[in-house]
Amino acid sequence: MNVNSFKKSVVTCVLALGLLLIGLLPAAAQSRSVFWNAWDVNIDNVDAVSNQFRVTETYDVSFTGPFTFGSAFIEMDRLEDIRNVSVSQDGREMRANCTRQQGTFCTGINEDGDFEIIYYFFAPINSSRSKFEISYDVIGAIRVYEGGDQLWWDAVPSDHFGFSIGEST
Repeated sequence: MNVNSFKKSVVTCVLALGLLLIGLLPAAAQSRSVFWNAWDVNIDNVDAVSNQFRVTETYDVSFTGPFTFGSAFIEMDRLEDIRNVSVSQDGREMRANCTRQQGTFCTGINEDGDFEIIYYFFAPINSSRSKFEISYDVIGAIRVYEGGDQLWWDAVPSDHFGFSIGEST
């Protein structure tokens, strides 16, 4: 084999390998998914006089592919405030800290005006299952009327990041 033939063979192999890798990129991107085996929401400690109640969201989640954090978003248009947030993973409490360190969570209002909770797993999850619990107090969401009070809460948002939910209570 002469030098030119060798160079052509190497270039052809590199191009073929590059095309193969480009073809695999969409498949790799699609290999990450989330399935909520259960997305349960409990509302308790309802106090109409103080206009507040406690929400506890419990997720049993199966991950396919690598993940390092999760998030929750609460629309603020029909309430005054969210307070006393706590997050746990598999029964282990996370610390409130906006440093993006493992085992922490951060809260705030995002650019859409929603209250967001971003929580960073204790360790990266790769094709495994984990349980999360997010609790918080909702202030100012109870509507008080002469004929009776109204508590309206969107327990499971219609857009759950495009992933499916198996069951919910």
